[in-house]
Amino acid sequence: MDDKSTSTDMETSEGLISSPAKSAIQSTALLWGKRVCYRVWRLFAEFGAVAMGVVIAWLYGLSFLLTQQSVDISGANNNVGLFFADVVAGTGVDIPDMKLDWYPATDDIVFTGRNILIKDSQGTPIQSLSELKSFFSLNEVRKGRTIPRKINLDGGVVTWVEDEDGRIKAGLGTPETLGRLGPVWEGQRAVGTESGELDFNGVTSVEVTNASAYYINIHNDLSLSLQNVSLNFDRQKDDVKFKLNADLLDELSAENRPLALQVDTDPDFEHFEVSFNAEAVRPSVFGPKKGRYTDLNRIDAPVSLGGDFVFSRTIGLTSASVDLHVQAGEIHYLNDAKPFAFSDFKAAASLDAGDSIMSVEKFDLNSDLLIFTGQGEISDLGAISDGNINSSPLFELNFNQIWIDPTPIFEAPIRLKAVGLIGRLDIDSRTVSIDDYIIDRSTHSISGKVFASQNSEGKLSAIKADGELNGILLPSELLEIWPVKFADGARRWIERSILEGDVDTLSFETEYGLSTEGELEETSMDMEYTVRDATVQYISTMTPMSGAYGKARVADNALTFELESGQIGPVKILPSRVDIPRLKPKGGDIIITANGEGQASDLMALINQKPFQYADRYGVDPKDIKGTGRVSLTISRPLLEYFDESRIQYSANGEFFGVNAPFSFGPHQFEDGNVSMVADREGLSVTGPVNIGPWRAQFKGVETFDEGATPTRYQISGPMDSKVYEAFGFGFREFFDGEIMMDVKAEGTGINITSAKVFADLSLAEMSFGEYWNKPSGQAGSVEALLSRGDTGIRIDHLNVEAPKLNISGTMSLNEASALDVLRLDRVMVSDIIDGAFSLKPAMSRNHFEASFTGEKLDISAVVDRSLSQQTSSFSIPVAFQAEVKDFILDPLYRVSNAKLIYDHNGEAVTTLNLIGEHEGEEMSVLLETDLSAKTRRVDVTLPHASKAAKAFLDIDGMDGGFFKLEGTLPLSGEDGAYIGRAVIDDFTLVEAPILAQLLSLGSLTGLFDTLSGEGLAFERFDAPFQLLGGDITIRDAQVFGPALGMTGEGQINLTTRTVDMDGALVPAYTANSMLGGIPLIGDIFVGKEGEGVFALNYSVSGPFEATQIAVNPLSALTPGFLRGIFRKKRDDLPEIEGAKKGSETTDDLDEAPLIQERR
Repeated sequence: MDDKSTSTDMETSEGLISSPAKSAIQSTALLWGKRVCYRVWRLFAEFGAVAMGVVIAWLYGLSFLLTQQSVDISGANNNVGLFFADVVAGTGVDIPDMKLDWYPATDDIVFTGRNILIKDSQGTPIQSLSELKSFFSLNEVRKGRTIPRKINLDGGVVTWVEDEDGRIKAGLGTPETLGRLGPVWEGQRAVGTESGELDFNGVTSVEVTNASAYYINIHNDLSLSLQNVSLNFDRQKDDVKFKLNADLLDELSAENRPLALQVDTDPDFEHFEVSFNAEAVRPSVFGPKKGRYTDLNRIDAPVSLGGDFVFSRTIGLTSASVDLHVQAGEIHYLNDAKPFAFSDFKAAASLDAGDSIMSVEKFDLNSDLLIFTGQGEISDLGAISDGNINSSPLFELNFNQIWIDPTPIFEAPIRLKAVGLIGRLDIDSRTVSIDDYIIDRSTHSISGKVFASQNSEGKLSAIKADGELNGILLPSELLEIWPVKFADGARRWIERSILEGDVDTLSFETEYGLSTEGELEETSMDMEYTVRDATVQYISTMTPMSGAYGKARVADNALTFELESGQIGPVKILPSRVDIPRLKPKGGDIIITANGEGQASDLMALINQKPFQYADRYGVDPKDIKGTGRVSLTISRPLLEYFDESRIQYSANGEFFGVNAPFSFGPHQFEDGNVSMVADREGLSVTGPVNIGPWRAQFKGVETFDEGATPTRYQISGPMDSKVYEAFGFGFREFFDGEIMMDVKAEGTGINITSAKVFADLSLAEMSFGEYWNKPSGQAGSVEALLSRGDTGIRIDHLNVEAPKLNISGTMSLNEASALDVLRLDRVMVSDIIDGAFSLKPAMSRNHFEASFTGEKLDISAVVDRSLSQQTSSFSIPVAFQAEVKDFILDPLYRVSNAKLIYDHNGEAVTTLNLIGEHEGEEMSVLLETDLSAKTRRVDVTLPHASKAAKAFLDIDGMDGGFFKLEGTLPLSGEDGAYIGRAVIDDFTLVEAPILAQLLSLGSLTGLFDTLSGEGLAFERFDAPFQLLGGDITIRDAQVFGPALGMTGEGQINLTTRTVDMDGALVPAYTANSMLGGIPLIGDIFVGKEGEGVFALNYSVSGPFEATQIAVNPLSALTPGFLRGIFRKKRDDLPEIEGAKKGSETTDDLDEAPLIQERR
């Protein structure tokens, strides 16, 4: 065979290798069979042929052998050694035992050499053979052809080396002596000899026993050592058989692993039947360390593989069966990951003739982490490693009864009913594509796609997966298939918060890639699922939500959970959400927003739970709050086990309607409020309109949560009308009308108010203090006050009332029972009525008040007028009042300067009244005091300028001058009795007196009438004893006299019926006419009664005030005094007025009467 035929054979072998229709096993088996046969035949056939030629020549002809049949030719050792030295490129070959045999039966000449030793140029043995037999056809030898027909070899070493560039070097010898023993084949030709070209077709059988073989692949870093090699090559007319048995040396354990290979083919090498078997081979020991098949090193377990293959060059693989059994061991599937340990793996597959799909009958794994049984199909198996990244085998595998323990990546072992996979595996591109997978878990299944790839360093570099859920998944089942560290913040929230419920319509897409540190990490994730009828512990310290329905999504490193409905106790949940804006790196926040509506008491109970506790901070029981409302709760906290509590943020916003709350303002609680609430970790505020009794006010409350450093603040504002301030017990209705804009700003602790600032805008109010002062609507006005609450009660400071011609300022204190302690008004200015300072406080005994007034002016004219006109008083406050006033106005016509007043009222009547002062430079006084020993109250009044007093207090005109004195007694307060006294006026003049003028006219006293009508009649004294009881005034023995006229009178005046019944006498020229009255007996005869004269006219006045009947009896003027009584009305029914003295006694007694001066 020449170089050309050799080249052709090798090209044919390479063609088999690259055929896309066969597998890597087919290529390897074909190459090994053909090349081993060729190398053994080439080297030893040439060796045998040289030996045969030398020996025949040495024996001088073939005839000698045919005669002897067996000839020992050991003596030709040196000559044969010289010839062999050239063949093997060594110093020499030592064949101590050689012979030739003729086998007549087969007509073969057989050369046998034993104990052959080959040496190198240094004489060192480099190869030894136990025996070499070459069989030559006698016919061929006679023709001069020394080509062996059959070769038997016992012992020897063959080495096969592929370098980094894939060039092959093969020959006899160990790897260390390769090239030093005979010809060496490199690439596609033999080197090391110029001759010995043999015809390959002449060899029909080669048998090698007890040989050794070495295979070294420098490119893939692979080194194999075969011991006890037994090789048989048998070539017949229509059949070529190749059989190899050897022990693969495990250098780590020093044990041999049996290998067997058998190849049957046709003479043209077109059709092949291959059987292969290997037992307990560890790929981690025998696998290549580099190159395409380096991943075999990851398998550290005894692998037993058996297979049968049928293929051809043109058609490819036509049938196959493979049986794989891997015993206990490990697979290092990722470079830095913990190896996968298993106890047993079995696989069996077959390809029937005519089919293009390989059936996988068995695919079973048993390990501590994964257990399954499987079966399926694989097509295009030849593309698994064909060097083409665009082609790959297809697989469809089904697994049953899967048990997986993925901890700690997953939380617990997982049991799956079935898993189906359809995809592609391509070793060339280091990728796995699962185009369709189905994971069946009885109650649900998940289907989708997966893609994974590995980089050149053997690391898993990328994973893409998607899937959809079919059926119902429990939250616990969702967590079972959720990696513990995958979006672990979202996972922990689901684990802790979704306590129960159904998960459906789940879908996901995820990608993993290598980080900058070369580690596999999640690069994107998009997962959506729906939760139904769930119980959600949205905040660990609060009541869980039940019946929740919502949708969750994990995407772009964030989680959102949009809740559509649910229930927290009686509270109905409105659309709410949970957000985790950043899942990685760890420590991001989770933001929970829960919206609900329901009864206000239920909502307040909800936001009174931790961490909010808003009701407790106010000291309010949520049950006491009525109404309806809506709230929105938000809480934000880090997704960490341990963190600074200050990072927890929470808030609550709410709207409440028709709210009744246990907050009070005065005597009224809050009702029918429509308020908004805004609260967070820092504080809380409530605003909105509320009803406080009849007052519709705007309320605002602000609480700051700083452990009491900042007080609670309230503001209540709104318009008040008379109905409102009456309802608050202010009693202002008689003074106010219209609208008051009230604004109260208060501070305190919770609902306990400690201080308040009150402001009332009086601009729209009509204000009136009767005839003293008034303000119409539209004029400015205001009230301000600062209230504070202490341990002893309430204090009102900076009280200020401002309005046109009105200014009141001062302070007030109330005790714990809200009763008055003290009122001090530093300034009270009301128009021209009051200008001074006023104080009021309860007495020590607290049975009456003590009041005082000091100032420039005090006008009580309206009070005096009302008291005189009504003769009764509604005043019922027990009070002791003292005043010092520069201008004390009893009436605009009667003002008292530098007045000092003492006034006591026991709640029923006045017990003490002591007023002293000056009127137009003259002293005046009014005294009322109680004499408990006499069981009466004594009255003394001294008024200068009586005419002004009469006009001011009695509206009596026609009088000028005069000095008024009054003395009398009253019953004790609370007792029935009459007011008895007498009134005296000295030195006055009557100018206009209609009744007197009529009397004078009827009495024909023309001169006196003219005087009265002109300059007036002067009188020295008016003296009238009287008694007032109920509405009746009884006058007894009253008299008035002057130089020109005197009068007497007695009778009754009924103020209730407004009628008068009086009579008396007119005494003209009183001084002269009454002189005889002082003479005993004569006076009684001629004058009559005291105060009358010798000449006097009787008169009477009777009837209603509006139509009084006046009568004068002229005849009585001519009647002696003792007979004048005949013409008068009998007054025996008139009561005697005790203490009412007559005549000069009266004058003297009044002059000596104790007046108010004694109390100054």
